[in-house]
Amino acid sequence: MTATPNPVYAFGSFRVDPQEGVLTRDGAAIPLTPKAFDMLVVLVRHSGHIVEKEELLKEVWPDTFVEEGNLTVHISALRRALGDATGGSEDAGLKPGATSMIETVPRRGYRFCVPVQEIWEERPTVLLERRVEARIVREEIEEILPALPWSRRYLTMAGISLLLLTVVAFGWRAVHKTAASPQPMRAVPFASYLGGVQMPEFAPDGERIAFQWGGPTGEKQHIYVKMIGNDPPLQLTTGPGWDRFPAWSPDGRQIAFIREEGEKVGIFVVGALGGAERKLADLSYSRYFDLKWSSDGRYLAFAEKTIADKTNSGESYNSYKSRSIFLLSLATLEKRQLTFPQHPAFDLSCDFSPDGQTLAFMRHADYSSALWTIPVDRGDPRKLHEEQSWIGHLAWTADGQAIVVTSARDGGNKLFRIAATGGAPEPLPFTEDSANFPTIASRGNRLAYVRDYGDVDLWRVELDGFRGPGKAPEVLLSTAHAETAPEFSPDGSRIAFYSDGTGNREVWVSKADGTSPTPVTSFNAWSTYAPSWSPDGRELAFSSIDGPGKSIGGVFVVNVGSKKVRRLTEDAHALPTWSRDGRWIYLAFSSFREARGIWKIPAEGGKLIAVVRDEGVFAQESLDGRSLYYLKSTGGIWKLPSEGGKETEVIPGFGAQLRCYWRVAEHGIYFLNKNSQPGPAIEFLEFTTGRIHRIAGLTGKYTIDHGGLTVSPDRRSIVYSQTSRTASEIMLVENFH
Repeated sequence: MTATPNPVYAFGSFRVDPQEGVLTRDGAAIPLTPKAFDMLVVLVRHSGHIVEKEELLKEVWPDTFVEEGNLTVHISALRRALGDATGGSEDAGLKPGATSMIETVPRRGYRFCVPVQEIWEERPTVLLERRVEARIVREEIEEILPALPWSRRYLTMAGISLLLLTVVAFGWRAVHKTAASPQPMRAVPFASYLGGVQMPEFAPDGERIAFQWGGPTGEKQHIYVKMIGNDPPLQLTTGPGWDRFPAWSPDGRQIAFIREEGEKVGIFVVGALGGAERKLADLSYSRYFDLKWSSDGRYLAFAEKTIADKTNSGESYNSYKSRSIFLLSLATLEKRQLTFPQHPAFDLSCDFSPDGQTLAFMRHADYSSALWTIPVDRGDPRKLHEEQSWIGHLAWTADGQAIVVTSARDGGNKLFRIAATGGAPEPLPFTEDSANFPTIASRGNRLAYVRDYGDVDLWRVELDGFRGPGKAPEVLLSTAHAETAPEFSPDGSRIAFYSDGTGNREVWVSKADGTSPTPVTSFNAWSTYAPSWSPDGRELAFSSIDGPGKSIGGVFVVNVGSKKVRRLTEDAHALPTWSRDGRWIYLAFSSFREARGIWKIPAEGGKLIAVVRDEGVFAQESLDGRSLYYLKSTGGIWKLPSEGGKETEVIPGFGAQLRCYWRVAEHGIYFLNKNSQPGPAIEFLEFTTGRIHRIAGLTGKYTIDHGGLTVSPDRRSIVYSQTSRTASEIMLVENFH
């Protein structure tokens, strides 16, 4: 029997064994990283006393320079392991009201604040050593048997070897039995915020998550970092621009991000604890990007427009087209184009494999999305999977055997796993219809994703006359789901809109007072938009990315009575509106093979005819049918004679993201002015005088992209969509496998 060279430290049901390098509770081992365990030993040895930050750094990282941020990372990990504030510390001797065994002493260090007992016990060396290497065990056994005769020594060694083999075999079976029955995956909230949170990204240590957030108002997005635990997030970037797409360096000390400030866009890098920023590269002015840092530290991968000059590229700021994946060498800061999609395909989201040798990326076409991989150091791309639905962001699993993607294949946005060798997508069991932006920790068996919450309701403003002013807005239709893009029927008795009240986005119709809402489509997709009534009130035209039964999407017409659906086009990227005489349907295409803009098609189907080339988001005829009003993708509401002629701007500066928040009436245009003071308001432009009249101020936030307003035929009622609540939650999946 020999005494242990170090004591075992005990507090409550916990035991810290420095020689074994093990933390246990009631005999069960609690996993810790080596540095976290070393830090715990230092703290318990000095129980009741402050351990200065500098002393901790010297003890845990001798002869190595590290930043103080590493302390907070490992302290947070220790608090979780000890069960702080969740019931695990209740039997450890904490004072009443205390929630943590480890106390933070501001600007100084940390203190282990529960009583610790040193236990000096003797244990046989053979039992003390539980290492896997048989050589080490044998050497220590031989040290305690030197005086035995050779024959006895041989037999003893043989017996001990047999015992050792038995123990190893038993351990092997236990390990494999455990591996065969992994801990169940469990999704729990990591952080919840008002407004939109996007692009979470695990730090290399798996203990921190960086993300972009615009605060409760969502006006400007910046980069934040939050520890796993109850600590508040740290805002890393500030300024007038939008900071997006955080990407961690392999050592966890820096975060790269994309900054958009006006038409100036670039890749920047900042320390993981904040500090001075450094610009790495300029990017072409656009809306859609992505950014990832390779695990070997050599490259940043990003999506960018292939043609830098948007004026000559033929693609607007909002367009997905003309995008490829590029690599930025961090040694030379030179760009290299890695993927070369053929028009009209384009590449967007990407992620490096864990070894940094392969890049996975998404390639989108008009009717499909595909997952590809390509070697980083040149080679041919390989398609792993393709489907006729939108696939969003992606993340490699830590073992490099699979890729997790967001897909709308089953309606909504759900997470699926696809093998790195290809094959059918496997749905993950813990995600719902609004799972976005997956990220996977390189160690720690963790996955995170964003779950979005939102409620959009229909509101009504009653008017005394067509110029207003209107009465105070009141709720017309409010449910737990989104109701938006309203449209009065020609006789004013009904309102069409789209809603996700069935679990998927469908076209609905209610009475004018908001009662009796009923779906009129059953596409079982997450993709229908902006219904428009035919002049006789019998049919509704609308667009959908997915057709019935997972068929190709397009622009459709549904008979409201029979619910029979017919297809007009196979391009879903359009907003339809009926002409006043019912002969034509105008289509505002944001993406139409070789052309965009305003087109028209016979209401019964037929050949498309171009009306306005290249520019057009939403179009409406005047009541007499003599003029066409349309919203340009670059902004502004314009007017064009139906028989052709010169276009004129009617409402300058009207934003393209408000595409359905305007309606042409007999005497003028009702529209949403987002810049009105003291807040957004519905206003009326009178044709005869050119005066703008204020109708009513919004009581909440307008709905970007898919919102809208409609005016009753008698001009006595306006119905519009208003966002009642938006929130995002980063969900953390423990035991991900």
